[in-house]
Amino acid sequence: MRGIIDRFVGELAVIELESGVFKSVSRKQMVFDLHPGDIVYLAGDIWRRDDQATYERKSKING
Repeated sequence: MRGIIDRFVGELAVIELESGVFKSVSRKQMVFDLHPGDIVYLAGDIWRRDDQATYERKSKING
């Protein structure tokens, strides 16, 4: 399962999944130092950043 972090609300992260559905996830289920706009994937029961995909997305957005 993959998605993009949309925002943080208190102890929850709102992730837009590839399907377009939004999912609220506890920050306790995420690695440290994630930010809105990061592309993440679920590995076991922990959400991790896809560094390459995040870099490519931000490079495309920033020109």
